[in-house]
Amino acid sequence: MGIQFCAAADRPAAPVVDVNAFHGSRLLRLLGLPVEPVGDVPAAELRERATLAIAMCEAGEAHADGEAGAALESAARGADPSHLRMRLVELLGVAEWVREHRPGGPVTWG
Repeated sequence: MGIQFCAAADRPAAPVVDVNAFHGSRLLRLLGLPVEPVGDVPAAELRERATLAIAMCEAGEAHADGEAGAALESAARGADPSHLRMRLVELLGVAEWVREHRPGGPVTWG
């Protein structure tokens, strides 16, 4: 069973990020969001959180033995940081899509 992060259910052109449950929970944890089976977050907030998490992944990859690396490892809990970073970039794209097509709308997961 996986988790889908969606921009909008009513738009067929809306982007979707599909991840397995393992990576979905790691992404939610890394974003500082509740690790719940379903939820939503305002797209602007997700954009900020994803941007910060991407920077954290980059710092953690560059300094795996430092504080950023330890924080990333704690949030990732065994997930590959480069894979998480790739998925975070996709989530950032979902948030951008909502900003352009549904201003003020949420990004949902479930």
